[in-house]
Amino acid sequence: MRSTFIIATALTALLSLTSLPAMANSLSLNQFGFGNSAGGAQTGFGNDLGILQDGAFNNAIVKQHGHNNKAGVLQFGFDNDANVTQSHSGDTAVVVQAGAGNSATITQ
Repeated sequence: MRSTFIIATALTALLSLTSLPAMANSLSLNQFGFGNSAGGAQTGFGNDLGILQDGAFNNAIVKQHGHNNKAGVLQFGFDNDANVTQSHSGDTAVVVQAGAGNSATITQ
């Protein structure tokens, strides 16, 4: 009886660990050049964020609140600014900026 309890407890712990990544948020950040900045926040679960900046003095702020939101920011050049706010669930946003002095704001 005791060994059955230990096996059941170990199996439950293993299953909860394997399901953990499905609930986790993810972030991918790649910056090339100088003076680039990125920030933001993720609350909830299943949110995915990718930022790629290549150039100088680009800025990206992404805030994801809710579940299963997807956002991508690609900035090439210099002095570009992107702000994305996702406050619901299942939102998708993509910002692509090339050149200089571009500004984009997305609110969902």
